[in-house]
Amino acid sequence: MGGKLASPQVAHIPTGRGCNNSCTFCMERGAGYPFDYTLDDYGDILKRMRRELDVVVFTGGEPTLNPLLPRLVAAARTLDYQTIGLVTNGRALQQATLCDDLLEAGLNAVTVSVHGPSAAVHDGITRRKGAFAQAVRGLANLASRRAERDFSFKLNCTLVKANLHLMAEMRAFADSFGIDHLNFNVPEPRGSADELFDSVVPRYAEVMDQADRSELDFHAPQQSLSRVPPCAGGVQWVQETWHLAHRKQVDIYQAAAGKTKGPPCAGCAMAAECDGIWERYVQGYGWDDLIAWVDPAERVGQGVRVTTGAACNNHCVHCVDGPAAPAPRTAAHPGRQLREGIIRGYRSVELGGGEVLLSDQWPALVQQARNLGYQRVAIETNGRALNLQATVAQLETLGLAGVVVWLNAGDEATHDAMARVTGAYRQCARGMVQLAKRGIPFTVRLRRHERNVSSIERARQLALQAGARRFEVVD
Repeated sequence: MGGKLASPQVAHIPTGRGCNNSCTFCMERGAGYPFDYTLDDYGDILKRMRRELDVVVFTGGEPTLNPLLPRLVAAARTLDYQTIGLVTNGRALQQATLCDDLLEAGLNAVTVSVHGPSAAVHDGITRRKGAFAQAVRGLANLASRRAERDFSFKLNCTLVKANLHLMAEMRAFADSFGIDHLNFNVPEPRGSADELFDSVVPRYAEVMDQADRSELDFHAPQQSLSRVPPCAGGVQWVQETWHLAHRKQVDIYQAAAGKTKGPPCAGCAMAAECDGIWERYVQGYGWDDLIAWVDPAERVGQGVRVTTGAACNNHCVHCVDGPAAPAPRTAAHPGRQLREGIIRGYRSVELGGGEVLLSDQWPALVQQARNLGYQRVAIETNGRALNLQATVAQLETLGLAGVVVWLNAGDEATHDAMARVTGAYRQCARGMVQLAKRGIPFTVRLRRHERNVSSIERARQLALQAGARRFEVVD
């Protein structure tokens, strides 16, 4: 997470300024590009761009409205472009003959833009009744030809306020057509998205919170989430270098155009690499949701604790995560806590609160922490769930940096009284033995309390005899 990835070099060939949709977020509205070129004009553009690039994408407006499109694809194949792509709203592809003509001509990468899993959502965003039904027929035509044609099949969904809560539903929609990759992107506040900013453009924090709730793995190859800046927890920070090729010129997309820098940028570890935040976004939402990156070198030896909010099978009198805690338990999703920890420079994390091992989400959280860049991942537990062989086997498989076992006291009576669960001490002790048998490194930790002060030394001896690598007392 964080840092710019490789910037792919792509020739974008505009094939018309018209579009049969009128999307609420359209960044091309008002651009006024004069794309009324002849076939020879396009041929000259393709030849000129092929000297430097081997990837071409036909874009628009809506490129399928240009009757020359199949011939342009064929011309690109003749020039031996390795990837010949199309970005389309999919409506014209309901015509089976157009699908066949494009694929026969050499099209090998198709990205269809669909912005909702239903007509009510998609048609509302595109402001065209019937757009969803036509796009669905286009997707079906493409899907039916995959058995005979080898082409990349992607879906793009722009996240606006009207569809932000539907990421999981969009994944299911994409799966129904055998889509290779589903990309969600945040609108750039230009064109229509500028004019309709308040009703269309979501906060970056809202986007990332909904991404967490969707439970989609945005590090997996099946989906991605783009155009969220790293200071807002962006998972993928990639700015494609656009070579927008006109008849007489090539416009190189300027990533910094329309962007600005502000208070969080001062001292940010990524300031030299970052192009800044959209000025229009800052005008609408300010800087409050953005966090300056901290150099990990400043956090050596330090770790962050992420509270998972899992249920607990103890009811400890001294619990710091439950109703009796001295401070309220964080309401932030653990995914958000993990991202903020990385931004703030931490590379060591402990997953805790309440009993993590009772949640079926903990293996995914461990993997998410590693994907984000944590080098040391540990889990806190009261030890009772370690009596389950399947749980200990899974811990062993994940290869954690360690397990932290919370012990209340060095004797059964005090431990169980503080846990307010009979048998908690014996289960915890057996759990430590299970960890030692499998060679899983663990630390025993005890929170000092007026009830357990006299048994701290016995707790230390118990921990070391069980095979703990460390015994810690915290206040």
